[in-house]
Amino acid sequence: MSFLDFGNNSLTVNLAIFVVLAVVIWLAGTRISFYADALTTRTGMGSAFMGMVFLAAATSSPEIGTTISAATAGQAQLAVNNAFGGVSMQTAILAIVDLLFIRGALTYFSPKPVLMLQGVFLILLIGMALTGIAAGDTLTILGVGMWSVLLLVVYILSLKMSQGYERQKEWMPENAPDEAQVQESVKSPKSQSAEDRYRHWSRRRLILFFALGTVIIFAVGYVLAQAATAIAAQTGLGTSFVGATLLAASTSLPELSATSAAVRLGNYSMAIANIFGSNSFMIMLVFLGDVFYRGGSILQQVDRSAMFGAATGILVTAIYLIGMLERRDRTVLRMGIDSAVVLAIYLGSLVILYQLR
Repeated sequence: MSFLDFGNNSLTVNLAIFVVLAVVIWLAGTRISFYADALTTRTGMGSAFMGMVFLAAATSSPEIGTTISAATAGQAQLAVNNAFGGVSMQTAILAIVDLLFIRGALTYFSPKPVLMLQGVFLILLIGMALTGIAAGDTLTILGVGMWSVLLLVVYILSLKMSQGYERQKEWMPENAPDEAQVQESVKSPKSQSAEDRYRHWSRRRLILFFALGTVIIFAVGYVLAQAATAIAAQTGLGTSFVGATLLAASTSLPELSATSAAVRLGNYSMAIANIFGSNSFMIMLVFLGDVFYRGGSILQQVDRSAMFGAATGILVTAIYLIGMLERRDRTVLRMGIDSAVVLAIYLGSLVILYQLR
């Protein structure tokens, strides 16, 4: 019996391996969130940009390996469904941390305009992907579909614009909460800030440990995804449903741990930016999948469940954008109303995805 050949393991062994690897990823994701928070202060980089770019890339590293592996094996549906299905799943993470760690509505404490810009770009990327699916690819560049290339271009543009928009104050919300209100809203207040905790660490050491945590998440997350695929096969679930649920859930564990850690630090902007950034990164991975998929344009190989997952991603992102614009600290079931709606949409989407499998 080999622990790396999950198909030959029993379901019990695979579940045990899955749990152990999930714990490792949780610890690594939490730690790199602390490092990122400290680096935000050291470098002067905005927390939203840090969350969207560096933390999002670090926590999304398992998706890179999963996308390449699935695309190389010719499993286009698995690669794309993992990306599209992961958007709504990772957005639902914000609802979970809102429920567990915040006194009040998450979006009330996140009044930064750059977060809305990131959310709009995410919707734009998903909309472009759906347009590419509907229109079809009449032009390919070195075997890569035109729409996949456009996704990469728009993703890079979103990073550039977010960096320049981080400190702009043309739009400012009224009655924005001050630092004391933000810290009071954290259900488990931090005893020590990330900057205080790593005060004696050099910037180089912080960057080194952040990179090390990213490598751990990539390696362990890739193996975790393989275990999830084997578990799905042993339980008899369909490939499309697996890609949008179990596989997406296993590769979303770093986002869950990093986002919850950022929220416990009171850095709500980084938490939201991590999710929006990770989602945008996953849509951009369609380009990477297209590079390694040799059966034509990868977007033309997807099914209805992938399109449904992408459309659901637009819905849940739009709900949070409405919440950030409205900014009312009203709750239901101990979470913001927008978070409750997002969680309901996500749970309902799982039922429909199961029917579409």
